Amino acid sequence: MGFLSRLTGRSVIRFSGPGTMKFLQGTMTNDAMLLQRDSSETTSHGARGQPMYSAFLSPQGRFLFDAFLYPQTVSADSATLLADVDAAHISELMSHLKKYRLRSKVDISDVSEEHWVWARFDAAARGGELDQHAGDESHAAPGIARWASDPRLAALGYRGVFPAEQPPPSSSSDKLLASETEFTTWRQQHGVAEGCTEMPSGEALPLECNLAGLNAISFTKGCYLGQELTARTHFRGVIRKRIMPVTLEDAAPWVDAGAELLHRTAGREKKVGRVSMMHHDGPGRGLALLRLKEALDPSADIFAKAEDAEVRVQATRPGWWPREWGAEE
Repeated sequence: MGFLSRLTGRSVIRFSGPGTMKFLQGTMTNDAMLLQRDSSETTSHGARGQPMYSAFLSPQGRFLFDAFLYPQTVSADSATLLADVDAAHISELMSHLKKYRLRSKVDISDVSEEHWVWARFDAAARGGELDQHAGDESHAAPGIARWASDPRLAALGYRGVFPAEQPPPSSSSDKLLASETEFTTWRQQHGVAEGCTEMPSGEALPLECNLAGLNAISFTKGCYLGQELTARTHFRGVIRKRIMPVTLEDAAPWVDAGAELLHRTAGREKKVGRVSMMHHDGPGRGLALLRLKEALDPSADIFAKAEDAEVRVQATRPGWWPREWGAEE
């Protein structure tokens, strides 16, 4: 059975104009030119290119925003793309993009009232087959006639941008309108962070957010904003912290996002991470940015302080991680 969830935490912006591809190539971590190569097949709705996951960084190489880019029409002369982005930080993203637009011939507009973001998951994540042609293709936004595989991880299923106020294409086996929390929980159990809260904006490095393993970074495209530190960190090959799934011990007191995670050794406490997201409907589960040395040590005593108590925290290594992650040192 497939589950459909409208992602209200995501909004949609549109890039258009003859300078679009050059602008994106210079400001985001992935290789925008691959979208042009991917968009050769066209229909009455426009190009059917697969979406691309990417990030925008600060000049110092810190993660700022993530985005899924959906090509509508992409050519050597002009391009139009939709991007689903963090709704809570769309104004900051727009300001960031317009700051670096300068004389680029690209129009950037908020089209969130016209388009909604949906996820379609579970069946694909468990190895089942989803009909990508399900439903009437006229329900799809121009240039996005079908669901597309989540570009980060196959287990996350499908993702799409469709006209607001209309249900997305579905099959008879789908359970419509699953809560956004269900998808978020499913995604976080796989250790995949999303948005500016789960990946601390302005603080974390993109490699600490696992973006290289989630197909969001090109190390061959050349220069872009924040590229120098990202490339140096990658080729040095040592990442000491990463975002990981964490679970609180049973019946634990409330632990909020932002809580410090500590490790005790020889009677001394040391900060080893910070919670970025925590759910409390059922067992406390969420994500945290953690030092790998302690997180991957089964004997490590990692805890948070809450309500005058110490709450034990267990980190989990996601199965999709490359073998070398955590063994770089």
